[in-house]
Amino acid sequence: NNFKTLLHTVLECDIGACKVADFHGDLPIHLVGRRLIEWEEQWSANFLDMKSIKDGDAIKIEMLYQGMSFCIELLLKPIVASRGLCRKGGSVGRLLPLHIACIFPISTEKAKDLLETYPEAAEVPCDFGDLSTNIQNDSIALELLSRTR
Repeated sequence: NNFKTLLHTVLECDIGACKVADFHGDLPIHLVGRRLIEWEEQWSANFLDMKSIKDGDAIKIEMLYQGMSFCIELLLKPIVASRGLCRKGGSVGRLLPLHIACIFPISTEKAKDLLETYPEAAEVPCDFGDLSTNIQNDSIALELLSRTR
């Protein structure tokens, strides 16, 4: 919740920051998306090591994913209308904004906006590079989305 508040505050101050790539070619959506993917891998591995799900864990997990999706949607809002920004794959492997949006599902409206801006993204396979994740490499957007349903 603190992360969501911080991110929201930063974006209120300078929403244009979402459109600026760093010297590696990463937009903020790539930096946050990769960190959330790595973090998901770490906590899910620890969670599976516990071998049992306690009452209320499913609700907590759902709340975590809602928070992650909220952050991704905030970062996507300023870039969905730019074909050039929607084509950026980041500096690690190839994670288009649409890939990240499908891993941490955003609203149907924002997904539609991404696809209208760069429809070819639907057929571009993701590449996680050296990221540690249990998500299938070379998945297209629809496959990434189906893992969360």
